[in-house]
This record gives sequence, C-alpha cells and structure tokens, in this order.
Amino acid sequence: MELLFDNYTLDFDSTVMAREGNQEGTAKGYNPKRPNRPSHHPLLTFVSDVRMTNYLLCPGNIAASTNYLAFLEGTLSKLENKTAGLVRMKSDFFTEKILTV
Repeated sequence: MELLFDNYTLDFDSTVMAREGNQEGTAKGYNPKRPNRPSHHPLLTFVSDVRMTNYLLCPGNIAASTNYLAFLEGTLSKLENKTAGLVRMKSDFFTEKILTV
C-alpha cells in the first residue's frame, strides 16, 4: 500500500563556507571561525518526508533573509502541487517582511 502524503514540513537553514583564494561569488562577511576571509553563505532547505534538499549559494556578505522569499518560491515549485504544512527556520530568517508573508 502506497501512502499518499500532501502536507510537508520544510526546514530552512543557512551556514558559512570559508573559501581560499578568489572563488567566484564570494565576499567577506560574517565568519566566526575564519574572520576576514571570503566566503559563501548558502541557504538550505530540507524536506525529510521525501528526502529532498534544495540550496541557494549566496555571497558571504548577504543575510539569510535577503533571498529567502525567492528561495522559498523555488523550493515550493519543486514540490509541485504539495502543501507545506509546517515551515521551520533558524532565527537568521526572522524578519518582519518574512513573517508577514
């Protein structure tokens, strides 16, 4: 019997990836382990219900909330006609603009 599930949980996260040399798309930004180094700041989403991940690679000087809405729309489009019943995100994403959508 196949279980049909139409109500996913989306988990959003972000991290910092320090880079060496001149990597395309890097910028100096918040990096607690390697200050003053170029980095990327990827946005990540996980949908464990279907073992799906999605990411957006951003420069290191961009806040997680900057590209969140476009990233959310891209993630939802990959889920096709499914519903996001719960969205969990770390505090980096909590801005008035995001919370009022």
